[in-house]
Amino acid sequence: MRQQIYSNFEPQKIFFKNFILTEKKYNVLFLCSWYPNRIIPQLGNFVQKHAECVALYANVAALHVRSDAKINTTYDVIQETRNNVFTVNIYYKKNNFLPIISKIIKAQRYLKANYIGYKIICKHFGKPNLVHLNVINPAGIFALILKKTQNIPYIISENSTHFLDSNSNKYKKNIYHLFTKICVINAARVCPVSQDLTNAMQRKGMTGNYEIVPNVVDTHLFNISAEKQNEKFQFIHISTLKEDHKNVSGIIRTVAKLAEINADFELHIIHENENAIEAKAFAKELNMLDKKIFFEGPKSTSEVAEMLSKSDCLLLFSNYENLPCVIVEAMACGVPVISTDVGGIAEHLNKLNGIILKPRDESALLNSMLDMINDSKRFSSEKIREYAVTNFSYEAVGRKFLEIYQQIKPL
Repeated sequence: MRQQIYSNFEPQKIFFKNFILTEKKYNVLFLCSWYPNRIIPQLGNFVQKHAECVALYANVAALHVRSDAKINTTYDVIQETRNNVFTVNIYYKKNNFLPIISKIIKAQRYLKANYIGYKIICKHFGKPNLVHLNVINPAGIFALILKKTQNIPYIISENSTHFLDSNSNKYKKNIYHLFTKICVINAARVCPVSQDLTNAMQRKGMTGNYEIVPNVVDTHLFNISAEKQNEKFQFIHISTLKEDHKNVSGIIRTVAKLAEINADFELHIIHENENAIEAKAFAKELNMLDKKIFFEGPKSTSEVAEMLSKSDCLLLFSNYENLPCVIVEAMACGVPVISTDVGGIAEHLNKLNGIILKPRDESALLNSMLDMINDSKRFSSEKIREYAVTNFSYEAVGRKFLEIYQQIKPL
């Protein structure tokens, strides 16, 4: 599930100090069901970051295909290079025929767009040695085609909350279930971002060769702030504000109760504008809007990094998650985290870097926020950041993927 809320997908310069790149032998095609694009700029930004970390060790091209109702031509191809990743976004025109005919035309255009992108990428750096499929549906169909017709093996990185039992959008056994099982069985390696997601996929009958590779963070952009001098204790929440997922109302109610006990804090929320109306209305109803709760709107990646590094605590109260990128970003900034024990969060969050509680337990959330205000100095920013660098940095995750590539297709 996409976790980060950025106002656009402008290129970000990434700096790696004291790091020498090895010779890049592999040509890797990132085949992406989700990827930042002009329609949803923040979609799959964690996939983009995986591509960028792999680009330290391999030649990487990313291909993403989606429909666009506004284009006048059947296909619109956008090519660009960002942070050493050759990126091809292809948009195909939506159609308004009868449902059955519409689905057939959509499938045809989707596949043809992928072939167009594949030819462009082959011309750019030659035939890929491997395909790195990101989020199985729908791009998995083209990964299967390339394996069967071009003999190109593929691995899967999976981050979707769709598999989780706690997701209210229950996974259904239908044609997509069968398609997903086929994709997983044919993958050389399946790399969920957490053990929890691995277990969830296996419970759904997804038999495969699993190896966990977590989300990644730019530990040079997300760093400890030397300017943190908040007059009031500053919580920060970063999410889509989708109520059934993020339980924003629970956060707002708890903030109102906390304000009755301790007035020396603020909560700043970075969010998508489209989901903020109800949350703002509820905060206003409880007399918290622009008093204790401040809605900041979407921010650029660098603005998120700056605000996060200057905050005292990241606050999440989700009903379900996998491993949110914003948690590893907070850790890279040396910022402790309060979060619910959902998804793979407990695999990395502990008493050394934050507080973990049961979902929907607003009493526990209140006590945790009070505890954080009163005793946040027990957390070592340096040790929190050290854990993030060791486990989630571009270098660490990039090396992990390279090792997997080498095991699958030695060159």
